[in-house]
Amino acid sequence: MLVHVSPDGKDFVTITRSGMVYFVRDFERVSRGEALFSDITLLIDLNEPATNLSFEHDRVVITTVRITLSRQYHL
Repeated sequence: MLVHVSPDGKDFVTITRSGMVYFVRDFERVSRGEALFSDITLLIDLNEPATNLSFEHDRVVITTVRITLSRQYHL
């Protein structure tokens, strides 16, 4: 499982091994009883595992493919 929290600590993104992405905005609202988890969560099914996750400046980047080049193709 991959998890990244926003710099302000209010939001987070997590990806399960099966490729389910949970993008959660202002998650403390759930603990305060102001919202349900389902109300503040965007759920995306990638249908494949992710290899990397980044979350910066309100942008999420997910890598789903890893490419390895042999030495002969490196400059």
